[in-house]
Amino acid sequence: MKIFNVFVVFALLVSSSLALTSMAAAAADGHDFSDVWESDMVNGALSYLYESEVVEGYEDGTFLPGNFINRAEFVKMIVVGLGADPDEDDYADCFDDVADEWYVRHVCYAKELGWVEGYGDGKYWPGANITKTEALALISRAFEFDVEAASGASGYSDVVDGGWFEKYVEFWEQRGMLLELSMWLSPHEVITRGQMSEYLYRAMLLAERESGEDSADAAGDALENLAAWLEYDEDLSWEEVLEGMSEDGRGGGIPSDYDFAAASQTGYPYGCYGFAIKNLMEYELKEEVAMSDLETTIGWDGEWIWQDAEFEAFAEEYGADVIFNYNAPADFFFKKLERGVPMVLSIPYYIGDENVWHNVVAYSFDEDGVWIADSDGGTRRQIGYDEVFLDGADTVNNLTEIRKVKSGGVKRIQIFGY
Repeated sequence: MKIFNVFVVFALLVSSSLALTSMAAAAADGHDFSDVWESDMVNGALSYLYESEVVEGYEDGTFLPGNFINRAEFVKMIVVGLGADPDEDDYADCFDDVADEWYVRHVCYAKELGWVEGYGDGKYWPGANITKTEALALISRAFEFDVEAASGASGYSDVVDGGWFEKYVEFWEQRGMLLELSMWLSPHEVITRGQMSEYLYRAMLLAERESGEDSADAAGDALENLAAWLEYDEDLSWEEVLEGMSEDGRGGGIPSDYDFAAASQTGYPYGCYGFAIKNLMEYELKEEVAMSDLETTIGWDGEWIWQDAEFEAFAEEYGADVIFNYNAPADFFFKKLERGVPMVLSIPYYIGDENVWHNVVAYSFDEDGVWIADSDGGTRRQIGYDEVFLDGADTVNNLTEIRKVKSGGVKRIQIFGY
């Protein structure tokens, strides 16, 4: 079956009632998924994809944007996004483990066009998770993007010369189509349904921008607006950042009343960092662990911040990149939270006159302060900005982010201002 002409397909898609000029800032009412927060930045992408009949939710009305996406779901979104409707009689039994399931026609169609390959055992593993760079590669092949046109080295420090995914990353990076603000991309990060929607949305905008159709300029404007989020100003004070976000109608991605994990560190008086990571794991890794298990797997003694050997053991055991951000500027901090990325935050904690620091999970913010999950008492509460930006500074002392990866989890450090 001949692949659909991308530009023709998108000329049809953008003729829908949802104009391209409003897609990047579309409100939650552009779709009817009950579990997507109004403040979630994925709303623009989901509204467009939903209106274009590219994505659909589950029978209970949810979309589950935070769930990791598997290879079968992923391929179906791409095939539908390109306007194809392969016949199930023509596309079946293309892998040993892809026979007559709901996704068979989409997977087999993608295989025939060279978008996907199986493993050496003749299987496709449709239930396996997709990584960030696997997603970029498959989308690029499906949309016939000229990734060889990418020039220059990547700005991400973990995208090394010669890696198979380098050209894909650089192509997307140079067009401002990625989602990562940090210097570390985490190429093997396992992506969620929400992230996949964002990538597909950007690919569709790029295809439209290059189509020469009447809506091409609007698509280009939408892409520029999305790319602007990837830049942060280190010179802005936290008050200036908040003021600008308020004027633009922006805010924290995770609602302040979200039931974020906040296990109490009872019995571990100096174990706040381990408990902050434990609480963060439930959100980012979709994994709940007992503190005793965490001690056993990484060799932690239950006190203070971990040593390098403990971080290495954690990254390997739980499949995670651990990203430290020292002296992160206010604009970086707020944009991370706006994207819905919770992080371990160090705040002051005094024993007598000595500040021994205390680690909590920052997950949301508003004009009054930052919402945290605090293991000291096992509570969710709000702290003022005087506890986040100390002594008049406009940088955050230390942020720790964790990302689920398919393989090769590592500890990374980004130091700002040097």
